[in-house]
Amino acid sequence: MGMYGYNAVIKVKDAEEFNKMYYGPTFGVGIDVKPNLRKSNYYSFVISVPIRDPEVKSQMHTLEHYHGISFNNGLWPIAVSITHRIGFTDHD
Repeated sequence: MGMYGYNAVIKVKDAEEFNKMYYGPTFGVGIDVKPNLRKSNYYSFVISVPIRDPEVKSQMHTLEHYHGISFNNGLWPIAVSITHRIGFTDHD
């Protein structure tokens, strides 16, 4: 799969001038598992890899070292998604 949109956000409490959204592509691979072929329910398992602009880490470093801002969350290199689709129709 491929997507384009924001894949990193810096939000600083009480300092909105540092807030910024970063856009870029994200690529992923996944599998759908349908335990019962007669039902329309299934599970999806996906691993996604965002391609982030190097400016994201640079800006975080600048904010930490020159403005004393600490981040509660780091940037994960991958995202994992597990979903359950609930269908409302059965196939006979």
